[in-house]
This record gives sequence, structure tokens and C-alpha cells, in this order.
Amino acid sequence: MTTLRQQFEQAGIALRKDVPADIREATDTIGDAETLLIVMGGTVAEGAPMSDHLWHFDMASIHGPGDYAAIAAELCRLSGGVLPIEDIADEFDTENERAYLSFTYKGQRHMWEFMVDGDWTDTNIFVGFEHLLAQAGSGLRFTCYAWEGSDGLIGCATPEQVERIAELTGVRFEWLVAD
Repeated sequence: MTTLRQQFEQAGIALRKDVPADIREATDTIGDAETLLIVMGGTVAEGAPMSDHLWHFDMASIHGPGDYAAIAAELCRLSGGVLPIEDIADEFDTENERAYLSFTYKGQRHMWEFMVDGDWTDTNIFVGFEHLLAQAGSGLRFTCYAWEGSDGLIGCATPEQVERIAELTGVRFEWLVAD
């Protein structure tokens, strides 16, 4: 019998090869799609991602320097190499309620400015990276699933992959940035 994890793998959402066998086996016992996706979007004890296709993200996770840089790095990881950004750095100007993210992409330096609103992520970071994905011409887009409160799952897929996931598992991902 095919497990739910195997169905997700057939649809393109897989655990990383370095996930320990006992954790891999434990995921085979999860019969609820949303629970399995949340687990797959998490990390193993050492902090390494369980999957290169999902990321469990909390929109209320901005606390200071390094947070926007970490988001940028995760979005690039999810792109599967389509967005090879380098020299990622961020800084915070709490007095003026601004944060800045800088990086190099295809030899060009980028600097983006974000509003600081407590610990909430400025969603313009997702808009910016979605724009870079579109420019890359890969057909990939950032996806989201199970956004409840401030938590959700972010992925990166083509429209065809999103349809295949829905067909095989019944799970429907949405676009992180609306058209």
C-alpha cells in the first residue's frame, strides 16, 4: 500500500535524502495530509530542513538582524537553484521602523526596504522574490498552504506540479503572491 508520504513524493514533495531512517519511517504512519505537510516543512533535530520543497513559516517571526536574510535564503533554497542569490545581508532601523535586505543576483546588487510592524513579516519580500522567479523564466511560483493565524507552509512549484499534487493527494496549494 502506498503511504501518504509516498503520494507526496510522486507529486514532487519529498523528504531530503539525509533525513534519518527512523524519522522517514515515522512519517509513513501519518495519515492526515495537513499534518504530514507540516512535519515535512519542519526541521530535524539538528536544524536541517526535512524537505527542500516545503518550509513551515511563521509570519510573526521578525525579531531583528538576520531574520529577512534567513527568509531570503529559505526562498532561494525552495527555488531549487533558480534564484542563486549571494552576499545576503539585512539591517534594521528600529527608530524609523524600516528594515533593509541586500543581496546580489546575477551580478546585480539589490536592496529592498521593508516596513517594521512588530514581529510581522513585510509581505513585500515575497512579492520581490516572486518577481525574480518570473524574470528567471522557470515557470516556478511560490506556493502556500494551510495558512492559519501566522503559520503556514511555503513551497515553490509550477502550475502543473500544483495540479499534480492536487490530483494525487487532494491537497490544493495556493499562490503565495496573488496574480
